[in-house]
Amino acid sequence: MVAIAGLGGLGIALLATSDPPASGGLDARASAPAPVLASTPAEPAGTETPAGTTPPATEAPSPTPTASATAAAIDSPSPAPPPAAEPPSTQSRERYWLGVLDTLDLARVAAFHAADESLLSRVYTDGSSARAEEVRAIRSLNMIDGHIEGGRQVMESVEVLGESPTLAVLHFTSHVTAYSVVDSTGGVISRHGATPSLVQEVTLVNTAAGWRISQISPV
Repeated sequence: MVAIAGLGGLGIALLATSDPPASGGLDARASAPAPVLASTPAEPAGTETPAGTTPPATEAPSPTPTASATAAAIDSPSPAPPPAAEPPSTQSRERYWLGVLDTLDLARVAAFHAADESLLSRVYTDGSSARAEEVRAIRSLNMIDGHIEGGRQVMESVEVLGESPTLAVLHFTSHVTAYSVVDSTGGVISRHGATPSLVQEVTLVNTAAGWRISQISPV
């Protein structure tokens, strides 16, 4: 039986070349302070209006509301404020990173289906320890002339711990679907059931070719 490292949740991967939505730096959870509006300074007392200039017009006092107008205002209820919505920036960032993780995992699945370790270059950085584990697993498949069918990770949720244009750190929850180890004739060598949900931390690096996994480990 071949032990496939990574299919239990350690491996995910690949090519998403677009930049992440704008955020407030590597620690995306820190919010910027609200701007303070400066009040208009009052004109010093005793200041005369220079000659040749027109002094600002004095606003006329508002008319006193009539009794009927006051009664109508009391009888007419104010419209209820709309319900508060979650800031769209948070939702869009989560959707973006879920898409990146999905794309990466499709590439990992393709590498194991083809039993081709060179395809992992579209998944991991060169020095990634997770990539080294996946390479060993694929070489084990090569020794029996086998490959993997199935074993896709289903992304359930993601939490952005920090992000920048070049680096992102995420916690994500996923599970792996059932998969089989199959030989070159199509014969099934072994079958493996779906895994339970697992929370992992992943560090992504934005390279010239797109996002790649640098580190990944269970939380």
